[in-house]
Amino acid sequence: PPASVDGAAEALTLEVGLTVEPQGTHVATVILLHGLGADEQYWVQFLAMLTHSSRAFEGIRWLSLRAPVRKLLGEFSNAWFEYLTDRSGEDREDD
Repeated sequence: PPASVDGAAEALTLEVGLTVEPQGTHVATVILLHGLGADEQYWVQFLAMLTHSSRAFEGIRWLSLRAPVRKLLGEFSNAWFEYLTDRSGEDREDD
């Protein structure tokens, strides 16, 4: 279920996209965050490999979160943050 985080500017709702429950006794939880424009599916092959490759990961719960959709750089995309710049439209890299 979504969890709300109160921030100074707005409330952010985080959605758990994928959950892999631990095999056996739960000992830890790992939270995975995808990159800009991706979603929780980015982690599917990684999770499949880990959960089937070793008993060392049996007690771990894996949560892959989905970033909210927001308008970023003129397009709507999954993003964890807003990109703010004072470059006034200049096309150059950050320092």
